[in-house]
Amino acid sequence: DEDLLENHRLLNELCHRIDKTRPTTMADVFMLETDSPILDIPDVNSYNLYFGWYLGELEQNEEFFDEFHRKYPDRCIGFSEYGADANPQYQSAAPERGDYTESYQALYHEHMLKMIEERPWLWATHVWNLFDFAADGRDEGGKHGENQKGLVTFDRKLKKDAFYLYKAAWNKTEPFVHLCGSRYVDRTEPLTLIGPKGLERVVNALRVIAPELPFPILFREINGPEEEFCLNGYRLKAFKVNHNVLCYGYTLELDRAGKFQLEEAVRLNIPKKYWSRLQKGETIETEEGTYTPDMVLGAARRGIRLTYCTDTRPVQAIVDHAMHSDLFICEGMYGEKDKEAKAKEHRHMTFYEAAQLAKDAEVKELWLTHYSPSLTRPEEYMEEVQKIFPAAKAGKDRMSAELDFEKEE
Repeated sequence: DEDLLENHRLLNELCHRIDKTRPTTMADVFMLETDSPILDIPDVNSYNLYFGWYLGELEQNEEFFDEFHRKYPDRCIGFSEYGADANPQYQSAAPERGDYTESYQALYHEHMLKMIEERPWLWATHVWNLFDFAADGRDEGGKHGENQKGLVTFDRKLKKDAFYLYKAAWNKTEPFVHLCGSRYVDRTEPLTLIGPKGLERVVNALRVIAPELPFPILFREINGPEEEFCLNGYRLKAFKVNHNVLCYGYTLELDRAGKFQLEEAVRLNIPKKYWSRLQKGETIETEEGTYTPDMVLGAARRGIRLTYCTDTRPVQAIVDHAMHSDLFICEGMYGEKDKEAKAKEHRHMTFYEAAQLAKDAEVKELWLTHYSPSLTRPEEYMEEVQKIFPAAKAGKDRMSAELDFEKEE
């Protein structure tokens, strides 16, 4: 519409006449094609995108911006509006798009924050919105007359879980801890417990003092020296170690699929609406044919591996299962070198034996834990430990780390 374009040109010129020092910008809804001449009018642009809420998948947000940046590397592009409605009374163990749960809103913003931080060329980003606000035409998500995309409720009294995500990412001066999902008090999903033979008997004996639970417990007892369990996309490998009683170490693995091959998807004429689903490993059957993930994914990439082991002497099984772990959490009962005989007697480890295991397994980082009650200052022994394995740390309460997939060039 030439009249519409001319109107925007006049507005842009008026803005420059009023203040020549400021660049002009425009917020564009996602329906506007990226080759529209409207985008040439202001100095910079931003897009309102709601992939992962009103339509589509979360991954389509990065697909959109990456494609725009590839086509127009010299254009300034921002993210002028994004969000997901959440009623804190709605909670879920399996949140999904459109369910209005606080749980999904937290997942949504966790994804979006990571997406934004990985794209420093976005000139500005705007969460929609800080507070829930009046919207008379709405009647959804358990409330009438409110848009619930706020990170804080309408009355300003309750900060939703997603609020604390941004506080954790952007606040550099105030340490804090926030437990997400604390309002989800009526859980009914099964709890799975994995452990040695006799696990069910021991737990049921303890439940004498708490017989009524709102959720069932599923027991998975380990059979033999090694066993593998697959749960919720993770692989847990249990392996027998050497202690006075039956004990196991555990390696937790998160696999990573191959990189999405855009050229292959285009060459095979696979509709774009299926790309994100194929990228997640889904097989799609349509009237035109069947699309499988291997058609568009490259070779599997390195995933994430964490190994945890306490109550044991050093054994080869630990090295084998901890090999190339991103984080190895291992017992270090004694820091004093003269207590090696005591460690052998009680089937435990010294700091130095744990460090040698970490070195042999070529792990990225070692955290020592499970100290003797007599060991009050483990950090005093770390200089000697780090001579064996430099990336060793003395574990302590509230110590945490974020494990992420390797960055790609």
